[in-house]
Amino acid sequence: MKKIIFALVASIGTVLFTFQVLNAQQFRYAYFYVEAGDVTPHDPIVGASVIIKGTTNGAVTDLNGLCRIDNISPGSVYRVTYPGYVPVEHDVVLGAMHHVTMMPENLELE
Repeated sequence: MKKIIFALVASIGTVLFTFQVLNAQQFRYAYFYVEAGDVTPHDPIVGASVIIKGTTNGAVTDLNGLCRIDNISPGSVYRVTYPGYVPVEHDVVLGAMHHVTMMPENLELE
């Protein structure tokens, strides 16, 4: 009887552990949409760099201003850059779509 109870408890523990591991890895990605804030309607920015700070993990936006980054650690910060625009940094919300509006740099020519 003790062997049956032990086997049942061990099986339940294995199932719960597996569920926790799968659940923790479920949202290790994020989507990004990058647009220009200086035009109406806001046009997508093609070729913007989206990097997870402190890593080499990143992506470049496609023709629709979209990209996805996988293998993101909880508590990460993303940085979006594009020539002529002010860089944007925010906390990553895993599993979410991040809507990023970039504003042009105010560079004056002399």
